[in-house]
Amino acid sequence: MANLSERDIVYIDADRPFPYYDVAPETVEASADDISATGGTVESTANGVDAMHTTACVSVQGVLAGPMATAPEPVRANMTQVMQAALFGGGSVRLFGSAVRTFNGGVTKLNEEYATAAATDFGVASATMTGTPAEQSTAADKHTEAVSEALATQLAGLTRRYLELRTRLDTDATHTAGMLDRGPNEADIRSLWSSGWLSVAAVEAFPSYNLAATPLKELPPELRDKSDEDLARYAMEHPELATTLLPVLNEHTKQLVGAELAHQGQTLGDTFDERKDGFQADMDAFNKVLAAYGGDAVVATSFLNTIGPRGLLELNGRITTSAADALDGYPGEDSSRSYANSIATLQQTLGVVLAAGTSGQPTTSEWEGDGAATYVSADWVHQLRTECETRIGLMGNGTDQEVVQVYGYQLLGPLLANGDHSPQFLNEMGGHMLDFEQAFATEHNGHLPWDVSRTMMPTDCASIGPMASRTTMPPAGIR
Repeated sequence: MANLSERDIVYIDADRPFPYYDVAPETVEASADDISATGGTVESTANGVDAMHTTACVSVQGVLAGPMATAPEPVRANMTQVMQAALFGGGSVRLFGSAVRTFNGGVTKLNEEYATAAATDFGVASATMTGTPAEQSTAADKHTEAVSEALATQLAGLTRRYLELRTRLDTDATHTAGMLDRGPNEADIRSLWSSGWLSVAAVEAFPSYNLAATPLKELPPELRDKSDEDLARYAMEHPELATTLLPVLNEHTKQLVGAELAHQGQTLGDTFDERKDGFQADMDAFNKVLAAYGGDAVVATSFLNTIGPRGLLELNGRITTSAADALDGYPGEDSSRSYANSIATLQQTLGVVLAAGTSGQPTTSEWEGDGAATYVSADWVHQLRTECETRIGLMGNGTDQEVVQVYGYQLLGPLLANGDHSPQFLNEMGGHMLDFEQAFATEHNGHLPWDVSRTMMPTDCASIGPMASRTTMPPAGIR
């Protein structure tokens, strides 16, 4: 694009004197999409080559087996380069399309300012048509002259700003041309990715750059027009992209993710058949998504509000007592250790989620308030305290029937051992736990509630412990 001077501008319309870029930004962006789509076509072709190669290898033996095994490697390498170039080229052109959109937006503003000024004769007061015809004619001529001068002044100011817009567009065009000349490189790829100009396919196309760990500033092009519901669904289907997506997901989308995870948690392991048949895989799959997004305060708060205090404790109870059901008939130290690791990992994640959804409370003393998108309300915390002082039935021993009751504090304990819990939340829960413990001992001849639960608890539930939460509570001195 050639540099312009003020004399090069041709005012194409009295009502809209400043011209837009020759090509609409939508056309530029469509071209970018076409270029990026070439990468997908190349990948499909490469997959076809691999499929045909696999078939061919079956028919080859002996001296030809070695060369046949490596035959598609040059083709695959070349196609990978073409795919990378297509994605990079599409992203670069898309970046320029954004520059054109910004330029045209600036031009629209200039034309609107011009039209507004023109409607009032550029600020020149109307001529006073009094006196003789000759005097009226003179007044009209002076008004016309004044309007012309005001018009020239207005155009001069607007033209300077128009030239600044064109200069910035020229700079953007030069930058894009430089990127295309350089071809795919790490610095440009990271810049295009973080700004949202590269397709999501770039994550797999450039594996060495680990783009999934690079936070985005804008959504990738194919995700921008998705509804919040569709975007939440996509995010949950791709937990590996959580780090890069979370910064650009809006609050409502995050709340949808948290709510859906809570719904999944409410039904996770709620029948014996599920706990026995493949529950570890379900638990690991659930944990994968929850761990990816649950550390975000908005997601965590939505999760906690949806599942509720009792639902959170019951979920931990189900996963804790599920090992005996799942391993029944499948003995083995390796299986037991693997299952125990899955339970511990999910408990750690639930602790992180609990901490994320309770750490934003702004008050420094008593827990109070209605809550917000980033932390639960005082009512939620008070309800958690109530549930912790209540016995909760657990299932197990090859049945969907309740076989043991424990106090909610015993189910809360493992969750408090994980996550960056705020001192305020720990004080709130720990202080009331100690009050509950002391009051119970006074009423039961010195016996603690955890001692009662221990006598009721089968050995299969020993991982809950008589009072696991006591080791994770803050000392009474920080109340």
